[in-house]
Amino acid sequence: DSTALVKEHIDWALEQQQSKQQKLLRKTARLIRIVEKGLPRDA
Repeated sequence: DSTALVKEHIDWALEQQQSKQQKLLRKTARLIRIVEKGLPRDA
């Protein structure tokens, strides 16, 4: 039944998007921490 297939694909696509988003957020957070550490305290 094709609707089940379509739903499965949509679920998979959404999962892919979410994991990409998570990785991006982690990368960004790491970058921010690195930059903050690198800045002098009085900046």
